Amino acid sequence: MADGSVEMQAEPTVDIPVREVFGIDSDLVVKGFAEPTERVPALDPTYRFDRDTTLCILAGFRYNRRVMIQGYHGTGKSTHIEQVAARLNWPCVRVNLDSHISRIDLIGKDAIKIRDGKQVTEFHPGILPWALRNPVAIVFDEYDAGRPDVMFVIQRVLEADGKLTLLDQNEVITPHPYFRLFATANTVGLGDTTGLYHGTQQINQGQMDRWSLVATLNYLPHDAEVEIVLAKNPSYNTPEGRKDHQPHGDGRRPHPLGLHEWRPVHGDEPAHRDQLGPECRDLRLGRIRLPPDLPEQVRRAGTLHGGRVLSALLRRGAARERGQPESGLTAMPPGRAEIAAARARIAPHVRRTPMLAVEPGALAPAGVALKLEHTQITGSFKVRGAFNTLLSADPPPAAVVCASGGNHGAAVAHAARRLGLPATVFVPAAIADPVKIRRMEDLGARVRLVEGDVDSVLDACLRHAEESGALFVHPYDAPATLAGQGTLGAEIEEDLPDIDTLLVAVGGGGLLGGIAAWFAGRIRIVAVETEGTASLARTLAQGRRARITPRGLAASALGAQSIGELPLAVLARHPVESVVVPDAALPAAQARLWEACRQLVEPGAAAALAALVSGAWRPAGGERVAVLLCGGNAAPGWSGAG
Repeated sequence: MADGSVEMQAEPTVDIPVREVFGIDSDLVVKGFAEPTERVPALDPTYRFDRDTTLCILAGFRYNRRVMIQGYHGTGKSTHIEQVAARLNWPCVRVNLDSHISRIDLIGKDAIKIRDGKQVTEFHPGILPWALRNPVAIVFDEYDAGRPDVMFVIQRVLEADGKLTLLDQNEVITPHPYFRLFATANTVGLGDTTGLYHGTQQINQGQMDRWSLVATLNYLPHDAEVEIVLAKNPSYNTPEGRKDHQPHGDGRRPHPLGLHEWRPVHGDEPAHRDQLGPECRDLRLGRIRLPPDLPEQVRRAGTLHGGRVLSALLRRGAARERGQPESGLTAMPPGRAEIAAARARIAPHVRRTPMLAVEPGALAPAGVALKLEHTQITGSFKVRGAFNTLLSADPPPAAVVCASGGNHGAAVAHAARRLGLPATVFVPAAIADPVKIRRMEDLGARVRLVEGDVDSVLDACLRHAEESGALFVHPYDAPATLAGQGTLGAEIEEDLPDIDTLLVAVGGGGLLGGIAAWFAGRIRIVAVETEGTASLARTLAQGRRARITPRGLAASALGAQSIGELPLAVLARHPVESVVVPDAALPAAQARLWEACRQLVEPGAAAALAALVSGAWRPAGGERVAVLLCGGNAAPGWSGAG
């Protein structure tokens, strides 16, 4: 694509009346192209346009003005631009700056090519020189999250006649008369002032004041959102389909597809507002694709306005099945800022565990790096979240309580003893591990075995917390827990700055969610479960938050009945891959690790390695892979030989 040639027709010649085409009361007429090309976005005939936003975009196309659309995440900013371009037959290219986009990607680089049978070095233009030479609209998504070197390149072309100088090519590129430039942003260059958008940057005045028009597109009124969904799903546009429009007791008006408004804990400003119910199952969480045999009505329901990815879409189906109220999230998941703060907070109390480089052939055909978190205090990563929860609690607790199969309980017991607090741990009797129970008691905790499923144990734990006033420390579904576990991601990135892929074992999702929040989509993360603990895999397959009965070798460590709401919120924004391994792969991976590295881990912690050594997951050639070994509380006397 970026070969510098003019590939598309050079001039828009067709009059596009705004009133007729966009349904907006305006006499504006915009020139468009006569025929679409392959780079014109697909047209959505049911798309509903916001008047002010659309007029700003149209002015950008008509008068060659630089237009930025600002607003909350998931409001359809980029999709508005694409759908305007689709109706003008205007070629459009989107570039997301919230990724690995660098100056080289924008400008270009020298590349080795074959000319007349000889190897030569030639300059290969990037996306920006190509776009400047063509009648094309380029959209910079996440403009407020771009790297500084990228932003200074964009600054050069922000003016309407802004030329791009390629110094090493002795060339000055004059923009094509029908080149257009747009951007979307959450914060208008102010940085993360709300706690909602981690990774955004404060942008200097030169990168902001050259935008001709800045429009705001936030969440729409309830009735407008209803009309959007009904346009996508006309079968709901009936009295029966609209029957749920009466307000809830708390004043919220439910959507016919189960869309709800929810608010973050701090402040009254709406956050990610739309909560998809189980009817809207055709979403892509990670690289798992949902079943192709879903009913067409369900599949259409997953293509909501702007393709919005929503945080807690999978919770409400399970709540319905249990007859529980369908509420929204009550807290925001952490981002990099919270994780960095957690790392500083817990540093005096936890070990910075080592990274072990394993030579090719020992564990896998290619080399692999192992994060030895099983050497952490109490034998698992859980101590990170425990310390962060206790140290960040306001007011400081007088006692602590938790529900755990073992590792989390040991971590809470250790943190509590270190901080001079009494601890009580409620343990499901069905999956109680004598080794882990003894460890918790040795650390000073009072252990209480509870019959029944995990919900019964959690209920008993919460009753104790309410009656005693003790602080409840959640094992995986609380912001402080995720932030503490996410500090592992920061350590791994420091040790392996060029990492491509990280394999992580998954239980309730606190470790996975914390690490995914830290890397924020910058690396490939593979989430590994066993057949008896595969709540995440079942959630992805069913399109709603699945509940399981944990069983098998890894049940005491990975035995959450369902993936946490906050981890799911993170995964909705930062997708991961899902892999399931059989129980039989765990002892084989334990033995292989012992033989190759003389490292001993518990079965659940061997799950991530098992995916690699069993072949359930295979890296690509040259892929730089790390495996997180998250727990070392194996039974005494375990032998790698059998």
